[in-house]
Amino acid sequence: MGGALEGIRVVDFGHYIAGPLAAVLMADNGAEVIHVDPPAGPRWDTAADAFYNRGKQRITLDLKRRDDLDIGRRLIERADVVIENFRPGALDRLGVGATAMTEMNPRLVYCSLPAFARADPRVDVPGWEGLVEVATAGYRTIGEHWDHTGRAHVDVDDPSRPLFTAIPVASNFAAFLGATCTVMALIARERTGRGQRVEVPLAEAMVEAYSMFLALRVYRDAPPTATFPISDLSYRCADGRFFDCTPYPRFVLPFIEGAGVAEEWQAAGLLDVVGRRFDQRQQQQTQQRFRELMRTRPAHEWEELALKLQLPFAMVRTPAEWLTLPHARESGTVVRLADPGLGDTWMTGLAVQLSATPGAARPRHLPDSDREAVLAYLAALPMRTPPAEPVDPVLSRPLEGLSVIDLTQVVAGPTAGRLLADFGADVVKINNPRPSATDGIVGHLHRGKRTMLLDVQHPAGQAVLWRMVDDADVFLQNFAMGSAERYGFGYEQVRERKPDIVYASVSAFAYNGSWGPRRGYENQGNAATGLSFRYGGARGWPLYQPHLVNDAGTGVLGAFATGLGLLHRYRTGVGQHVATSLSQSSTLHQAAYLIGYEGKRWDEPSGVDARGWSAVQRLYRASDDWFFVAVGPGGLEQLTQVEGLEDIANDLWAAAEPDGPLAVALSRRFASAGRDEWIERLRAVGIGAHEVVSLDEAARLLAERGVVTYEVGPAGDDVPTPGVGTWLSATPPRAGADPGPVGSQVEEILGQLGMRDRMDDLQKRGVIRIPVDPPARLV
Repeated sequence: MGGALEGIRVVDFGHYIAGPLAAVLMADNGAEVIHVDPPAGPRWDTAADAFYNRGKQRITLDLKRRDDLDIGRRLIERADVVIENFRPGALDRLGVGATAMTEMNPRLVYCSLPAFARADPRVDVPGWEGLVEVATAGYRTIGEHWDHTGRAHVDVDDPSRPLFTAIPVASNFAAFLGATCTVMALIARERTGRGQRVEVPLAEAMVEAYSMFLALRVYRDAPPTATFPISDLSYRCADGRFFDCTPYPRFVLPFIEGAGVAEEWQAAGLLDVVGRRFDQRQQQQTQQRFRELMRTRPAHEWEELALKLQLPFAMVRTPAEWLTLPHARESGTVVRLADPGLGDTWMTGLAVQLSATPGAARPRHLPDSDREAVLAYLAALPMRTPPAEPVDPVLSRPLEGLSVIDLTQVVAGPTAGRLLADFGADVVKINNPRPSATDGIVGHLHRGKRTMLLDVQHPAGQAVLWRMVDDADVFLQNFAMGSAERYGFGYEQVRERKPDIVYASVSAFAYNGSWGPRRGYENQGNAATGLSFRYGGARGWPLYQPHLVNDAGTGVLGAFATGLGLLHRYRTGVGQHVATSLSQSSTLHQAAYLIGYEGKRWDEPSGVDARGWSAVQRLYRASDDWFFVAVGPGGLEQLTQVEGLEDIANDLWAAAEPDGPLAVALSRRFASAGRDEWIERLRAVGIGAHEVVSLDEAARLLAERGVVTYEVGPAGDDVPTPGVGTWLSATPPRAGADPGPVGSQVEEILGQLGMRDRMDDLQKRGVIRIPVDPPARLV
C-alpha cells in the first residue's frame, strides 16, 4: 500500500488552518484529498498555502451557485471523509451538512472543526484564531509564566499583559485531534460498517494544549519539595547565543564534571545535593556560578559537550537555522518540494513515520488546476454502496477490545497512551518499581489505564512483559534510541514474538537522522527547532510558549500514528513500527511560517512585545483591561462605524502592521474607555472582539461539555482537570477513572496473565512493587 490511508477519499472544504492542516495529515499518509477553494481564492493567500494544501487536488466552487453546490454534493456522496471548519450550521443551510450527507452516504466520516461547539454560548463569536485563543486561555499573562522560563530576565512594561504567540495553537490542536478522531472513526467503520460525525471545536481542542497546567492546579497547595539550586532553563553563552538545559541533578552534575569544574565546585560545597534543602543564599550562589560558567564558551561548544555526554541540552536555534540543519532534512522533519508558485521550497515534513506504509509529502496544486480531472473523476466513480452488515454492531468506542502496553514516561508518551485509553483500549501502564520512579506521575496522564510497577530489565520482569506482548495489539515506548533494543524489546524483537504488533515510538528528535540518539524534553524540542526563539532568541531571552504545546502535541500525534497503524492492520492484517517525535511536533506547530524559498522574509510576529498579526488582528488594552480585536476582510468600513472610531483616517489602513500608525491610533482610542464597553461597540457593527479569559474561567465554560471535569483538591476545593469531548457521534471517547496509586492493579494484571501464583515471589525479588501509600504526584 502507498500509505496507511491509500484508497481513502477525502473532500476538504477547510479554510485558513484547522481544516486544511487536518487534511494535510491525511494526504501525507496516502489519502486522495480534493480541496475546495472559494471563488475569491484561498482564504489565506500567503506562502503558507504551499504547505496547507500540498498533496491535494484542487477545484474552485461557489457553493451558493446551484451547479457548483451539486458538484460539491456529488463529491461528498462518493467520499470516505469530509473535513470542514465553518461555523456550526453553515453547511447545513446549504444542504451539505453532516446530517444530510451521512444519511445520503452512511459510510461517510464527516469531520467538523468549528471555533466553538453548537451548544457553546460563544458559538456566534467569529472564529478568528486570536479570538479563540483569548476565549480559551491561549494567551497567558507574563506574570503566570514560570520563573525558570526566564521571567526574571525579561523586561516587560506590564506583567499582567497577555503573552501573544503567533503560533496558531487552537487551530493546530483542533487539526491534530480532528485527524486523530477521523482515523479512529475509520477504525470504527472497519468494525461496524458505518461512518459517523466527528466534531472537534477549536475551543475544546485547547484543553489538550493546556492540559498539564490545568492538571497541576490540583497540586498547587501542596507543600514545596527540596529543589536543585540550578533551576533556570536558558543561559547566555560567550557568543551571545542561548543554551537550554534540563535542570535536574542527574543531568547537570555530569555536565559540570565534563566542563572541568566539578572538583572546584565540590570543594566549595556546591555539588552535595543528596538529601539537602538549599537556602536562598546557597541557591543564588550556585545559580550565579552556573550562569558565569555558561558565559565562558560559545553555545555550539556547550552543545557538543552535551552530545558527547548524551545529556538532554540544546542550543537555541532560529527557525531558519532549523530549516537548514542537516538532521532536520535527513530525518524528513523538513522536506524540499518543487512548489509551482514559489519554486524550490523547504517546509515542514511528515508528522509521523510508518515503516510498512510510509507517507510522502507532495507539492501543492494551484487553485482550480484540477477542475477537469475532478469532474472526470466524478463522472467515472459511482456513489458509495450501502454498508454491509456490521461486523461489531454494538461497538461503543473505536479501540474497544484492543490491548496496549505503555512503557512511556514524562508527558508526551503517556499522553498518547491516555488518548488510546480514552478511545477504548485497555492500556496497561508499566513503571519501574523504584519508589522514585513514580514521582512526577500526574493523574490525568494515566486516567483510564491500569498500572503496574514492574522491573522490565530483570529477567523475571521481562518474562511478565513477554507474556503481555502475546496478548497485545500496541506496544508504546519512548526510550532513547537503542535503549529498548538493549533491554531486549526493540521493534524487531517484539515483532518476532508478535508479528502483527503496532509498535509505537515517541522520541525527542526522530530516530532517523544524525540526531536520532539525542535525548530531550519539551524545552529541548522547542530550543532546537526555533519555537522558543520566537519569544526572544538573539533579540532577548528565549521563553516557552504559553502552554506545553510540544509535549501535548507530540502525544496527540503519537495517538494519530498508532491509529494509522491499527487502521492499516484492520485492512491488511499487517503490523508495523510507527513513530513521532518532539521535533516533528514543534516543527508542525510552526508550519505557517517555517517555509524557506528564494526571497523569504522571516517577519512573523515574535518576541515578548508582540501584540498580534496586524493592527486589526491584535491585542489592545482598554482603560481597564486587555481584549482582542479581529477585523475581517473589508473591515475598514466596519471599523469607522464603531462609536468613537468614526474619524480614524482612511490612509492609516495602508499602514496596518501590528505596531504601525493604525495600531498606534487605535491604541490611543481604546485607552479612553473600558474593555466591556469597547467590546460591545465593536460587536454591534459585526467586528469580532473578546476579553482575555483566565485558565479557571476557560475551564468553567467547557465543564458542561465534559471537556473539563472537577475534582476535590488537597485544600478541599473543587479544581478543574482535563476531560475529553464527545467528539465522535457514534463511538465517542470517554475519560476513564484515575487508577489510584501507581501499581494498584498489579494483582489483577498478573491474574489475567495466568501469573497470579508468582506474585509473592516477584515481590520478594523486587521485580514488582505493590503500593502501600499514594506516591508523590508533583512534577
